Amino acid sequence: MLKGNTLCLLNGTTSRVQIRFLFLQCIRYVTLLLSPSTLRQVGVGCVILRADDCILLVKERTGPAAVKGCIWKLPTGLVDPTEDLQDAALREAKEETCLDCEFTSIVCFRHSHGCSTSLGATSDLFFVCLLRLLDNTQETCLQESEILDSRWVHFSSIHEVTGCMEGTAAHELMERIVQVVAGTSRIGISCRKLPAWRRNNCDQWIFFPVDSS
Repeated sequence: MLKGNTLCLLNGTTSRVQIRFLFLQCIRYVTLLLSPSTLRQVGVGCVILRADDCILLVKERTGPAAVKGCIWKLPTGLVDPTEDLQDAALREAKEETCLDCEFTSIVCFRHSHGCSTSLGATSDLFFVCLLRLLDNTQETCLQESEILDSRWVHFSSIHEVTGCMEGTAAHELMERIVQVVAGTSRIGISCRKLPAWRRNNCDQWIFFPVDSS
């Protein structure tokens, strides 16, 4: 089947279904050559905080959240190779909403297995990053190819608007955001870039808990 699709591709007669099948087959073959330890994806969620303690939520036009029925969620995205976590969060916020922010801290992170099919990934690391607007008068401009809608929600209404079921990881993640913004929990995770051990010129990010008040 793969050989037949390959010949059609060379002849320029491949249908969209055949191209998609061929692409997925190529991914499967490549992932078989990789060590299981490499099959991880790293993602970021952006808690974009406004001065009035409102958080920006979005509805996705495409992606897993869109399939689930256009739920309200944080702006999210994958970290590119060699990209730092905080840079990824700022980039995703800018790409999806056109908002300029500053990185404050990592609120929490989630580690899961078997929940993602992105490029054959078997495990997922997801970091929730607290960002503050550089200018609170900024207007959102959505990335139409990916984002369907957006709204500012006061942090106290996050559970009601997102509808995350109590007792789930998603609900616990949102509760952590509420606690940090409300000030009932002031501990976040900050980071510092330092040279690696001895003469190795590769800088490394060190993450540690801090009082975020």
